Amino acid sequence: MLVIGCGNRDRGDDGAGVVVAERLRKLGFHARILTGDALDLIEAWSGADDVVVVDAVVSGAPLGKVWVWDGRTEKIRGSLPISSHGFGVAEAIHLACILDRLPKRLRVFGIEGRRFDAGGEISPEVVSATEEVAKRIASTLALVAMNTHACVGPIGELCTEPPFRKPTKAFSPTSLRSSRGCDTQARGQVTSPTPLATKKRRWSAISPASPRLPGLDMG
Repeated sequence: MLVIGCGNRDRGDDGAGVVVAERLRKLGFHARILTGDALDLIEAWSGADDVVVVDAVVSGAPLGKVWVWDGRTEKIRGSLPISSHGFGVAEAIHLACILDRLPKRLRVFGIEGRRFDAGGEISPEVVSATEEVAKRIASTLALVAMNTHACVGPIGELCTEPPFRKPTKAFSPTSLRSSRGCDTQARGQVTSPTPLATKKRRWSAISPASPRLPGLDMG
């Protein structure tokens, strides 16, 4: 699972995505920070199957509102078409769709901003929203790490590998003989499966505390 925080820390609320990525890093998770154009974003998620993008948006909703969209099926509202960091996430997704370079799963967190002046500070409402988004993403990353063997890629991508599978059969000397090719033939003699009744008698004979079953020959 690859997390990408988009934005510019030097332009007020436009730094929302960057702040989320920084918070995730402080929590011990890996996240990319990206400032560039649409092609940079497409290149950043190249090869990743599961991607989360965080950016500031302006849709007219209350300041600090958190939006969550499925980037493959839903239209991104209020993505800044000419943002201070040079691209809008909606435009990048549209271009990636044309180029057939969308990841298999793409989630977009949009944080409603209002102040984008150069050198401005992030609004308190946006700061609170970044904390909420960082916690939600961190919870997902923690679940992924608990249920898979995780490895960290060079660009902050959290790679996952299938967990170990539980053995379908318990170990037994019989299965070992079979794996060595000794189950059907040993020392030139053909062996046959041991009758179930005989197995029961043998197990009972070596267990002094085993109760006697009616009609069972204890040998």
